[in-house]
Amino acid sequence: MSRDDHHDHHDHGAVDCRRLVDLLGEYVDDQLPADQKQAVERHIDQCAPCVAFLRQYRFAAAATRDVMLAKVPTELEDRLLSFLRDRTRR
Repeated sequence: MSRDDHHDHHDHGAVDCRRLVDLLGEYVDDQLPADQKQAVERHIDQCAPCVAFLRQYRFAAAATRDVMLAKVPTELEDRLLSFLRDRTRR
């Protein structure tokens, strides 16, 4: 089995672009061990595409959070509930 076929999540070695994608969620949530966090940051410091990817990842997470927290207008909520009630009665 090649190294690409066997991905050891606990390998704290160097981080490449593919590995960064695997670790990004934990990195953003500050859940990585210190050595992995440092390896990710070393890679990001040297890789413009990964910097852009990290920015996009953070933007998408924030935008999703904002949408999830947004209050649906009462009129829309009422119309949607009415529609769903009508559908379930049929």
